[in-house]
Amino acid sequence: MIRKFLVTILTGLLVLSVFTPQAMASSVSGSQITKIANKYSGTPYNYGGTTPSGFDCSGYTSYVFKQAGIDLPRTSSSQYGIGDYVSKSNLKSGDLVFFGSSPGSSSVSHVGIYTSNGNFISATSSKGVDERSVNDPYYWGDRYIGAKRIVEESTSTASSQNDEKLPTGQYHDVNSDFWAHKHIKKLSEAGIINGDNAQNFNPNNKVTRAEAAKMLGEAIGLKESTKSSFNDSSSHWAEGYINAAAEAGIIEGDGNGSFRPDDSISREEIAAILSRSFGLSVEKGEATFTDVSTDSWAYENIEAMVAHSITTGYDENNFAPKKNASRTEFAVFVYRALY
Repeated sequence: MIRKFLVTILTGLLVLSVFTPQAMASSVSGSQITKIANKYSGTPYNYGGTTPSGFDCSGYTSYVFKQAGIDLPRTSSSQYGIGDYVSKSNLKSGDLVFFGSSPGSSSVSHVGIYTSNGNFISATSSKGVDERSVNDPYYWGDRYIGAKRIVEESTSTASSQNDEKLPTGQYHDVNSDFWAHKHIKKLSEAGIINGDNAQNFNPNNKVTRAEAAKMLGEAIGLKESTKSSFNDSSSHWAEGYINAAAEAGIIEGDGNGSFRPDDSISREEIAAILSRSFGLSVEKGEATFTDVSTDSWAYENIEAMVAHSITTGYDENNFAPKKNASRTEFAVFVYRALY
């Protein structure tokens, strides 16, 4: 009886050891996990796949962590059973993020690796290994279930990074693994965009109408103007840029003499000002996106962005014209228009 009891205990311990991460927090960091994960971006999807010739979602996460010396269970639901719970607002690079198969589902069916700035990378049947936003309004946002932390970033390392004086083009909140790192770095070095006094770019913040006017003015070489164009922009930090853009016919007000400089700007408005700034045009034809009809006021501007490879829209063939754009999205649009 005692022997049977000991066998049961040992068996349980063996199972536990198999499904417990085998590396300590001090031996690997979350940024190292994401660096490994990004090496396999573009790998095709293969149901049941566990190698770089083709991954499914949990095969991909298992493989990535294995390269860092950490063993994970094979399935996404099993991976959700390990590690420490972490809130969505406290996600860090290397955390595992989990999703259900339908909106509001509590049953795990997909897993990915959080990279940074609201994004995660995973293997999907439609795109293979690629990066998406955990808040994607058209799919992932309402399927998000939770996250688990397997590795812990060193507190002292993070602190020293935030105290470090960074070169132009680099920011504490935009690491080299971020999907738009090169776009932000290039525009920053060119003096077109910048961050805050703490050397943060705030990539997920909504871009304002004033910021858009300033960035476009810098991008196309407009000189600040003192000729007032709107009744609500006087003494605003971006007044000179707003006036210059208005004089150039790039931006317009709301019809009541106001520009609303601190309001967020929508994606369709961005399409319009980019088309005017860079002289983008396209012959009218069929609509590329299901949510932008040929009758839309911004239809030709959006189609011009597609024709000039500035945008590809979101999954499920949507452009989300009314959605407010982030600072990152705007930076990428400007980068593609310039380069």
